[in-house]
Amino acid sequence: MKLRHAGIPIEYICKLQGRTEQTYYYHIRYHTKILADETLLISKIMSIRADLPGIGVPKLRYMLLIHTDYKLNCPGRDKLYELMRKHSLLLIRKVKRDTTTDSRHRYILYPNLIKGLNIDRPNQL
Repeated sequence: MKLRHAGIPIEYICKLQGRTEQTYYYHIRYHTKILADETLLISKIMSIRADLPGIGVPKLRYMLLIHTDYKLNCPGRDKLYELMRKHSLLLIRKVKRDTTTDSRHRYILYPNLIKGLNIDRPNQL
């Protein structure tokens, strides 16, 4: 807020918005702390992913909570997904192709009647 309005005092900007200066400075401290925690968390995730490149978010969160000496408050599941999506750390999910034909079924197989038939004009059959 202060960067966009460099010539205007903070007191005036806060008064216009109906907030106190204390709120402004709290906001700055809060976002600085969040950014530092986020940076630490991302670096920890990158180090775990260096050892285990295919690990997903649930196991990663479990490792952050239980198996490391990580004392920072680990975010919840949705926050962790949001954070990893924001930093492009989510894995690309492999799409399983559905089988469209089951040629090993128990029904009668009829012979192909047009195999070897040369078709050279429409409506020949």
